[in-house]
Amino acid sequence: MADQIDVVRELLNTVGTDLAFVVNHSGGKDSMRMLGFLRDHFPDSETYPVMADTGFEHQSPISAAEWTRLRCKDYWLELTVVRNSKRTYLQMVEQRRLFPSAQFRQCTSDLKRGPIDKFIRSLPHKVIVNCIGIRSEVSPQRGNLSTWKLNESLTTRHRTVYNWLPIFHFPLEEILEWHRERCVPLHPDYVPDYLLFP
Repeated sequence: MADQIDVVRELLNTVGTDLAFVVNHSGGKDSMRMLGFLRDHFPDSETYPVMADTGFEHQSPISAAEWTRLRCKDYWLELTVVRNSKRTYLQMVEQRRLFPSAQFRQCTSDLKRGPIDKFIRSLPHKVIVNCIGIRSEVSPQRGNLSTWKLNESLTTRHRTVYNWLPIFHFPLEEILEWHRERCVPLHPDYVPDYLLFP
């Protein structure tokens, strides 16, 4: 982790304001922890929180988008909400007659990654660090993911994009402790099992 922070600092020393962070944000506990981590370490860097609305997000008593927007304002940041212009989650399921699964993750590629990639392409910065709040302990399949990687599909002659998993090695207890210490609430429509059964 420290090595990757040093890599980002070196990039900042090289390109300065031509570097920006894109923070993939769902409004959940891990997304908020990741945003807090980045603002603690890089408070002066251009930061774009972005939420991919699949059309199947929490809606009550407050929408996931509005909840996330409020959490981003805690850091004086504006949330950008992006969507697939052709279909929502339920339309995708109906068209395919198949729910997404670990083997068929079209929801992630079409409804999340695709719209966020389009947003990244619209940014003017020479270097973009695309931050994703994946944690290794959530599933065994994630354990071998690279936490820092050049995004070849988004990198061009004029723009370099890196994918970074800044909280990849954070255990659940660290995430929850941060929320408790900072008094950062969870969406009221999302009460995970670990809060119901401590």
